[in-house]
Amino acid sequence: MVRFHLFCGGAMVSMVAGLATSPVLAQTTEESPPSASTASPSGADAGQVGQTELGEIIVTAQKRSEKLKDVPATLLVRDSDQLVSAGVRQPTDLTVAFPGLTYTGQKAVAQPAIRGVTTAAAGQGDVENPVAVYIDGIYQPGQAMTQGYDLTNVANVEVLKGPQGTVFGRNVVAGAILVATKDPQLNTFIGDTHFTLSNYGGGTARSALNNQESFFVSIPVVDDRLAISLAGAHTGHEGWDKDLTPGSNGRYGAGQKYSLQGKILWEPTNYIKLLFNARYFNQHEEDAPTVRDGVSASLFFPDGVVGTLPWQVAHDSRSEYRIVTQSYSLRADIDTDVGTLTSLSAYQKEKSPQAADTDGGFSPLCQAAFHCIDLSFNYALPTILSQEIDFSSRKFGRFSFVAGAFAYRKDSDLAVWIFPTFFGYDIKSRSTSYAGFGEVTFDITDRLTAIAGIRYTDDSQTGQGKNSLALPFSPPESHNWTALTKRFSVKYRASDSLNLYVTRDEGYQSGLITTSAYTDPAGNRLPETPPVQPQYLKAWEIGAKYNLPGLTLNLEGFHYDWTNILVQTFNGTIVNLSNAAAAKIYGLDADGSIRLAEGLTLSGGVSWLPRANYTSFPNALVYLASGHTALATLKDLTGARLIRSPKVTLSVALDYETDLASGKLHLNANLYHSSTYSNTLGNQNDQTGYSTLGARASYSPNHGPLTYTVFGRNLTNKAYGTGIVVSSFAYEDFWAPPREVGITIDYKF
Repeated sequence: MVRFHLFCGGAMVSMVAGLATSPVLAQTTEESPPSASTASPSGADAGQVGQTELGEIIVTAQKRSEKLKDVPATLLVRDSDQLVSAGVRQPTDLTVAFPGLTYTGQKAVAQPAIRGVTTAAAGQGDVENPVAVYIDGIYQPGQAMTQGYDLTNVANVEVLKGPQGTVFGRNVVAGAILVATKDPQLNTFIGDTHFTLSNYGGGTARSALNNQESFFVSIPVVDDRLAISLAGAHTGHEGWDKDLTPGSNGRYGAGQKYSLQGKILWEPTNYIKLLFNARYFNQHEEDAPTVRDGVSASLFFPDGVVGTLPWQVAHDSRSEYRIVTQSYSLRADIDTDVGTLTSLSAYQKEKSPQAADTDGGFSPLCQAAFHCIDLSFNYALPTILSQEIDFSSRKFGRFSFVAGAFAYRKDSDLAVWIFPTFFGYDIKSRSTSYAGFGEVTFDITDRLTAIAGIRYTDDSQTGQGKNSLALPFSPPESHNWTALTKRFSVKYRASDSLNLYVTRDEGYQSGLITTSAYTDPAGNRLPETPPVQPQYLKAWEIGAKYNLPGLTLNLEGFHYDWTNILVQTFNGTIVNLSNAAAAKIYGLDADGSIRLAEGLTLSGGVSWLPRANYTSFPNALVYLASGHTALATLKDLTGARLIRSPKVTLSVALDYETDLASGKLHLNANLYHSSTYSNTLGNQNDQTGYSTLGARASYSPNHGPLTYTVFGRNLTNKAYGTGIVVSSFAYEDFWAPPREVGITIDYKF
C-alpha cells in the first residue's frame, strides 16, 4: 500500500543538504518519487518536512505531493531560518523575502499585492484580498486575519504567484500565501526557546526598547500514535514615534502582541492521521500617521499641530488598533489503495476594533468646528465555518487526478462611529460559498505532461444595516454570483536538470454588496448602490526551472488581463465600492541560488514588471491637494500605473556557515530593493524607491543547544511606508520601523 499525506493549501518543505540557510533552496536531479516517509507532515525536525532520502523539496501547493521543480508555476519557499535571516518579524515583512510581493497595510488591514494585483478597498465589510492567505490549509477571509498571525512558530511560508482558479478558486486572483506552522513529532521530545532584546531608533525616530520571547515544545505521548505540541510568543515595544501632541509625554506607537497555539497529532492506525489545531492571536498597537505635503484639515486652525517627518506624529484622539483571532481546525488524512482522502474542518473568529484620526493632527478648534472628524471601527467575524474534502489519487499508469469540494460561511458585523457628529451605522451580513473542482494530470510521454482542471463556484451574500438615527438601510439585500474557472498546463522535462512549462490559468474574486452607502448622516436615503461584480484575471505563464547540485535557476514570464477591478472611494462619511477599471500586466520573475564555495551560498530573486497599467479607467475619483485639503476630482486614469506595482523588486542574500574548533559560525547579509510605486489612485502619493540592508552573525559554542546572535534590520535606517490613507481630510503616511539592532539567545532541546 502506498501512503501519502496531502497538505491542503499548506506545504511540505524539505531542507536541501548544504543549502539550509539559502533563501532559494536547491534541489537534486534524482527523479525517484517521494517515499512514504517523505509525505509525512511531521518530519524528523519541526519545520523541516517532506524530505526525500536525497534531500529534495516536496511541496503540495497544488494539493498533490510533487517535487518543487515539477510545479508548473512560480512558487517560492522560505523556511523559518531563512525568514529569520531575512529579518521577517511580521506579515508586512514578507516583502523583503519574496520578490514580487508588496505587503502593505493600513492599521489592522492588510493589503498585499503580487505582480501589481491587489485591492484598493480597506476594511469595509466583507472586502477580501485577491492575495489569499492560508494558515495550515485554512483560508483567512478577513483583511485583519491576513495580518493577524505570528511568524515565530512558522515552519515555512510559500508564495504561489499567479491566479489559482482550480484547486483554490475563490479570491485567489493574484496568488496565495501559504503559511505552515510546526507540527508535533511522534516519538521525539523536542523544543526550542528564543529570547530577543533589541533597540529601535535613528533619524527622526525615538529610541525604543523591544523584547520578544517564544517557545515551542513537542511531546510524544504514545509511541508511534500520539503527540502534542504547544507554542507561544510575546512581543512588546515602547513605541519609536515622537509625539508632538501638546501635553503628551513625547512618545507614541507602543505595541504588544501575544500568540498561543496547540496541536494534537493522533495516528490510530498506519493509514489514518488526525491533527487538531487550536490557535489564538492578540495584537494591540498605537498607530498614528504623519501628514504629507501639508494636507491636513487641522492646519486650517491656529492650534493645529501635525507631524510631517517620518516617525513624528500628532493626534487629538487615540489612533490605535487591535486584532484578535481564534482558529480551531481538524485535519483528517485517510490513506487507501487508490489515493488519499483529506478532510479540513475549521471554525474561526475575528474582531478588529480600531480608531482613526482622519485629519492626522491635533486641533481642538477644528474638532469644535466639526471640520475634523475621527472614526471608530469595530469589524467582527463572529462565525467563520469552512469544510473542504479533497481526494488525491495515486498514479494509474500515466494518469492521476485531484478532486475536491469546498463549503464556507462567514457572518460579519461592521459598526462605524463618526465623531464629533455621533453618527454611526451597523451592517450585518452573511456570505456563503460552495465549490467543486477537479484536476487531471496525464503523462503524454515520459517527458511530456498535460494538466487540465476546472472549478465551479457558487457565491452569495445577504446583508442589512441601520444607522444611529434608527433609520434602516434599504430592505435586506441578497445577491448571487457563479463562476467557472479553468486551468491548462503543459510541462516538458527537457533533461534531468531542465524543466519547461506553459500554463493558462484563470482567477475569480467574488462579488460584494455595498450596504454602507444607503443613508447619509442626515438620514436621507441614497439611491441604491449596485453590487460589486466579480473580478476576473486571465493569465498566460511560461517558465523554466534549471537544477544542478549547488545551483538552481527559475525563470518565468507572465501576461495578465484583469477585468472588473474593485475600487474604493471615501467622501468623509460614505465609503463607495464599485467596479471601475480593467488592466493589463506583464513581466518576468527570476530566482535562484549558487554555492560559491564550501559553506558559502549566494541566493536571491528579482521581479520585473514593465507594464502594470489600467487599460480602461475613465472616471476615477482621486484626491488632489489644494492647500491644506484634498479635493475629490474625477480623472481619466486610462494608461496610468496600478497601485502597489513597483517595476523592480529585488532580494539578495549571502550566507556563510562553517564549523570552528569551538563551535559553529553562521553569517548572513541580505539586501532588498523596491523601485517607486504608488499607494493611491492617480499616483499622487508615491512611495519612492528604497533599499534595506540586514545582517546577522550567529554562533553555537561547542555545537551545542545554545546559539547567540547579533543582528541588525534596516541598518541604513531607511524611512519607507507600509501604507497611506488619502481622503478630503488629509494625506496620511504610515511608516515601517526604523533601524533595529539587538541580540537573540536560542536554546534547542
